[in-house]
Amino acid sequence: KAVATALTIILFILIFSGNITALATTSREVFAFSRDKGFPFSKWLGKIHQKRSIPSNAVYASAFFSAVLCVINIGSTIAFDIIVSLTMLALLSTYMLPIGCICLKRIRGEPLPPARWSLGRYALAINSFAFLYCTFAAVFSCFPGSLPVGTSNANWAPAVWAGVILFSVASFFLHGNRHYTAPVVFVEGKKI
Repeated sequence: KAVATALTIILFILIFSGNITALATTSREVFAFSRDKGFPFSKWLGKIHQKRSIPSNAVYASAFFSAVLCVINIGSTIAFDIIVSLTMLALLSTYMLPIGCICLKRIRGEPLPPARWSLGRYALAINSFAFLYCTFAAVFSCFPGSLPVGTSNANWAPAVWAGVILFSVASFFLHGNRHYTAPVVFVEGKKI
């Protein structure tokens, strides 16, 4: 019992620490995207607390939506499994997009922007392997958890992922297209 308790405490500390950094990262991204007017309610989400110099509203919003996602597990483990699969699918697809673009530029022989370090002559092979691995993992994250598959145990993550993509595209055309200012506009030498 003592060893199990000690290991549980270590695991709890690691999870707690990871959650703090994840919340800090998420709220910073929400703030940065709101600062560029990419979200609805960007004015509220993009505010910085004067005394603490942190994006308090973005932290509160991120924490609230994280709590709502955690509560889903109480009502339905299937919904929680869908969220986990959806997270994996979304993460892998966000890796695949830039890796695929880099592979395409390398195959076409187009120059890449200067970087501090390079993968050297193995870059195309490493990037291609990473892209194929992400594709493989993304396909398997869409599989159901058990057989036979019915509506109650199907993995709905691909459908939800497609819905999120459609919602994001609609949000861009309805809101972001008119309000969003890409950060590249502020980069020196790229000012419009």
